[in-house]
Amino acid sequence: MIKEVRDTLKIEYKMAVLEYAKLCGNASRACRAFEVPRSSFYEWKKAFDAEGKAGLVRKKPAACSHP
Repeated sequence: MIKEVRDTLKIEYKMAVLEYAKLCGNASRACRAFEVPRSSFYEWKKAFDAEGKAGLVRKKPAACSHP
């Protein structure tokens, strides 16, 4: 699969989980329905609240220190 398509689908999946949780009013129910850990859900929610849809893009980890 093309990388850009895969990344877009991942963002849309995260948006679907967040939207379902908003509609049903229960994060635990949404996480069970989509089989997503609640820790991941709350990370996505925090990123979405801070940056919007751009916050759901996977960011490469940065090295703490580089020699």
